[in-house]
Amino acid sequence: MVEVRFRNSRVVNWWRYHLGTIKMQANYAGITTDSVKLSKLSSSSYREVQFAVQSNPAVQKLVQSAREATSPGLLSQLANNPIRMVREAVAKNPNTPPNIIQTLSREYSREVAGNPSTPAIVIERLFNAGYKTEVLSNPAVQRLMQSAREATSPELLSQLADNPIQIVREAVAGNLNTPPHVLETLSKDKDIHMQTAVAGNPNTPPYVLETLSKCSYMQYVVQSNPAVQRLTQSAREATSPELLSQLADNPISMVREAVAKNPNTPVNVLETLSKCSNMQYVVQSNPAVQGLAQSAREATSPELLSQLADNPISMVREAVASNPNTPPHVLEKLSKDKDIYVQTAVASNQDIPLDVLLTLSMVQLSIVQEAIAMNPSTPPAILKLLANQGEHSMEIALNPNVRWEYVAFVLSGIPQDEYESGSHEEDIEKELYDQWVTIGKAVIPDYSYGYVSKSIDTALRILGKHSANKDKIIEKLRELNYYLYEALKRKI
Repeated sequence: MVEVRFRNSRVVNWWRYHLGTIKMQANYAGITTDSVKLSKLSSSSYREVQFAVQSNPAVQKLVQSAREATSPGLLSQLANNPIRMVREAVAKNPNTPPNIIQTLSREYSREVAGNPSTPAIVIERLFNAGYKTEVLSNPAVQRLMQSAREATSPELLSQLADNPIQIVREAVAGNLNTPPHVLETLSKDKDIHMQTAVAGNPNTPPYVLETLSKCSYMQYVVQSNPAVQRLTQSAREATSPELLSQLADNPISMVREAVAKNPNTPVNVLETLSKCSNMQYVVQSNPAVQGLAQSAREATSPELLSQLADNPISMVREAVASNPNTPPHVLEKLSKDKDIYVQTAVASNQDIPLDVLLTLSMVQLSIVQEAIAMNPSTPPAILKLLANQGEHSMEIALNPNVRWEYVAFVLSGIPQDEYESGSHEEDIEKELYDQWVTIGKAVIPDYSYGYVSKSIDTALRILGKHSANKDKIIEKLRELNYYLYEALKRKI
C-alpha cells in the first residue's frame, strides 16, 4: 500500500514539473526577442508555447513585415528568418520573387500553392502532389483557366496550350475555338483527363479521334463527340453513292461501320471496306452483301461463280465454295484462301476434287479437318490418314465411307453418362438386375450399365450412318465394350 502511494506521488510530481516547464517556456516565448530561441520554441509540439510565440510582439512585427513587404531584398532576408511563422508569411506574399517562392515551396507547399506569384512549373508540381484545392483557388490559376475556356484567338490558345499547368491545358482542349493542330498536339498527352477533353471537342481531327478510340475507355467519349455523331448519323441515312463513298474513307471506324451497315451503300464500296479485317463481319450484315452471298449459293453459271470467287468479301467466297456447281479449278483456288471458313466450305463441298481434298487434309486446322472427316465424298484412304492423327474420331465415325471395324472401335470408347436425379432410375424395373454401380455421386441399381441418354443417342446416331453393317458393329461391341453392347441390344 505504501509502495503504491509512493509511485503515485512520483507521477504527480513529474506532471507538476512537466507542466511547470511548459508554462515557463510559454512565458519566455511571449517576451524574448532572441530569434534563435523563438525559432526553436515555434517548433514546439505544445500549443501553449506556439500560441505564445505567435503573440510575441517582436514576432508579430516580423510577420506583419513579411506579409506587407514589397522589396525583394527584404523578402529574401525574411525568407531566411529562423522563425517558421515569418517564412510562412513570406511564402504567402504575392510580392515574393519567384526564385524565393520556389525555394520555400518544399517547406510551405500549401501556402505557395495559393500564391498568385508562384511559377507555373511549381504550380503543376504541387497540383500533382495533391494540393489541388489550393491550386484551384489560386487567383492567377483561375484567371488562366478562365482565359483558356473563353479565348477565341488561335494565337492565344496556342500559347496557353504550352502552359506547364495541366488544368490550363485541359481547359484549352475543351475550348470549341481551339485549332485542330493544337488539339492534335494535346492528344499526345498521356493523361486521361486531357485525352477525354480532346476526344469530346468537335474540332478534333478525325484521324486523332480514331487513334484515341483504340483505347477501350475512350470509345464512349469519341462516340459522344457531336461531330462524330453527326457524321455517323449521316452515314446511316445517306442515299447518295458519292457521299457514302466519301464517308467510307473517313478514318473514324464508327463512321465506316455505319456506312457498312447502310443498305444504300454500293457493292464496290462494301468490297473496299471488307478488305479491312475488323470490318468483315459488319459488312456481312449488310442486306446487299447477304443478297450477293445468296446469289453465290444458288448460281449455276461457271463464269459467274468464277467471278464471285474473286470477291473481297469472305462471306461471298464462302458461299461460292459451298456451291455444288462451282468448277473444280475454282474450288482449288478457294482451298488456298486466307480465310479458314472459306477453306472449311471447300472441305465440306461434296464435289471437291480428290487432289484438293488430299491437300486440305494436310492443313493443320481442326475446323478444316473436321469438315473433311464429315464429308460423304471423303474416300477411306483419307479418312484413315485423319484417323491416324488421333483426332476427330466421332466425326470420322459418322462418315459412311469409314470401315465398320473403326466405327466399333470408336463406339467402344463412348463414356458412360453422369447420373442426373430423376432422369431414368424411376423407369427401371428393379427386379430384373441385382448389380449396383456408382454414377456421379449416387449409388443406384444399374439396369443399363451407365449408358442411358447422351451416350446411347450418340451411338444410335453413328449406327444410323452404317445401317448395312449395324449388326457387325454391335456384335463387335460384345468384345470391345460389353456394357454398351447390352445397353444397345435392349434399346434396339
